[in-house]
Amino acid sequence: MIVLGFFAVVIALAVAVGYGINMPGNSICNNQDIVVEGQYEFHSYTVGVGHMEYLKFADGKVMIEDHSPAGTETWGYRDYVDYGDGKVDVITQHGSKIKYFKMKYILTRNADYGAHQDEFDEADELLRELNEKY
Repeated sequence: MIVLGFFAVVIALAVAVGYGINMPGNSICNNQDIVVEGQYEFHSYTVGVGHMEYLKFADGKVMIEDHSPAGTETWGYRDYVDYGDGKVDVITQHGSKIKYFKMKYILTRNADYGAHQDEFDEADELLRELNEKY
């Protein structure tokens, strides 16, 4: 029983050290802002062990990539696209790195809003928050 407790402590410490190493590296690699006047602005920031990317074009179109574990399934990532009307028009879910980010599904507002209203409403709220922030 003591041996199992020892292994549990070792595993917990290994996970804590991994997160401790990952967090600064995540911030260094993913916190950036790029603005090209009259063309686009790009903002990336860390979210826990993941990150969020926001790209807004001069014509009002917006693309968001959510690489945060809370916003995705199995550590993949999710894309949101707004064609300029202030609402998310397309949601794509990609799988984990283990599966080479294989596409899981694509939802379009015109075809899928009724069946996936909660997902679109949450995506619209994220879009609204990021549009206000940037």
